[in-house]
Amino acid sequence: MKKQIKIAAVAAAVVLSLSSCKKTYECHCDKVGGGDEHFDIKAKEADAETECKAKQTASPTVYSKCMLE
Repeated sequence: MKKQIKIAAVAAAVVLSLSSCKKTYECHCDKVGGGDEHFDIKAKEADAETECKAKQTASPTVYSKCMLE
């Protein structure tokens, strides 16, 4: 019985550690000509920040500023 409890606890810890790192972040980009766009990015926070900033860098004539909200 104790062995089953330990196995269940380890399995729960693994599931929680894998699922808690990636979240859905919203990238808000202001357009050069006015208006804005929002993109959902599912990643770790640092990766989402990088991906959001890359949208502005890749399209500087379209987006004047991109940031996570």
